Amino acid sequence: MNSMNSNEKAYEKRYQSGYGVIYPEGYVIRLYESILKYELNFTSGKMLDFGCGNGTHMNYFEQKGFDTYGLDISNNALLNAANLYPNLNNKFKKINKSQSLSEIYQNEKFDFIFSNQTLYYMERDEIKRYLKEMNKLLNLNGLVYFTMMGKEHYLYQYSTAIPNKSIRKVSQTERVSHDTEITFINDKNDLLDLFALFEPYFVGSYDISMREGSRFHYAFLGRKTNN
Repeated sequence: MNSMNSNEKAYEKRYQSGYGVIYPEGYVIRLYESILKYELNFTSGKMLDFGCGNGTHMNYFEQKGFDTYGLDISNNALLNAANLYPNLNNKFKKINKSQSLSEIYQNEKFDFIFSNQTLYYMERDEIKRYLKEMNKLLNLNGLVYFTMMGKEHYLYQYSTAIPNKSIRKVSQTERVSHDTEITFINDKNDLLDLFALFEPYFVGSYDISMREGSRFHYAFLGRKTNN
């Protein structure tokens, strides 16, 4: 693997110090209870958590009846996940940027691919490459759930354009503890364009407004098409 970029270094450092949610986020619970369970009667199947972190959401869906698998780029995140959820220990795998998803999951298919607060740390071309790979891994009528950071997020005001790149640099300030790079979504149409490979079922947003300002994210729930 090539040397880590600023995002990967910061991510690794945070997980070394115990970063990661211990309880599932409220919007993830609402996704399951209000949409997957109530509207779609979708309460089981094989699920991939792309960017699983310390495994909390993966474990949540496992407890609900899914057969869950997790991928992450961080060694420390996966160590934390294995310690927190030993029942899932053999289901966590590491990914690096030289690998395709089909290399890791040869001859395997999923019914649900979930990626929470992960994809926006990549450039748009890289996101689209992974989306194509995810689409190939999905069973017919399989679902995807993705979140992306919107321009309304308070971090956007600390960001600057990077020449010839779609991703923006977010500089370290008193509110941001490290330099990072983030792809921000302009609006709903921009989100739909990015995820055009999938048929949208629900497009929404969540905003946890804290003292440091808005933490606005877009949420996309979609279905595999014949592409």
